[in-house]
Amino acid sequence: MSAPNRRPTAAMILAIIGGLFILLSGVWIAEVGSILSLLTFGLGGGILILLGAFGAVLGVLILVLGVLVYIQPQHHVIFGVLIVLFSVISLTSLGGFILGFILALVAGILAVVWKPS
Repeated sequence: MSAPNRRPTAAMILAIIGGLFILLSGVWIAEVGSILSLLTFGLGGGILILLGAFGAVLGVLILVLGVLVYIQPQHHVIFGVLIVLFSVISLTSLGGFILGFILALVAGILAVVWKPS
């Protein structure tokens, strides 16, 4: 007999991995924007820096929501919907090289449909 599934572990793991990819791609985009800004004497790259920072914030939010869905499984639907929403918005900043977007999207869906045993 297997142990009861009392927490959405798969959703948490996928959200953490997807959030890390989104965070890393956001930092990478901001770094490219910073280098571009230096090379053009401040004339370019500002948008990339903001876009990268926005992506990094979304990655951190997905990471936090992934942990919260595990800590507070009674709110799995709310956290799952937020993970899906933030993963779709992360496409504006490359979505974690698309892989992070897919992982976070699957994590959000798993969190929404999870049923405690």
